[in-house]
Amino acid sequence: MKLLQLINYLKKQTHNSFFIFGRYGFVHATPQNTLEQNAPTNRPTYRVDSSYSWLGTTQRIQHQGGFRLSTICCLCAGVLFGEKALDGPTIAMINTHF
Repeated sequence: MKLLQLINYLKKQTHNSFFIFGRYGFVHATPQNTLEQNAPTNRPTYRVDSSYSWLGTTQRIQHQGGFRLSTICCLCAGVLFGEKALDGPTIAMINTHF
């Protein structure tokens, strides 16, 4: 999966839970609220359960709510492509789509 494919996939996930598994870990996201409940921004937030390689040596586990899709996209890119792929241009591209 390429970055633009990931972005397009995540843009379609407005009411569903989803799971991304990659070489560096996984991300499972569950909607916390709906677009109607979050009317001012029209963006749902998600609870994330993830496990990923951090700095190539340790495994970080995340169980937290309140994530927007832009942040989840960065997490997913990290588990798919590795932490080093999350450079300024990659994050800028993600932010232009969310």
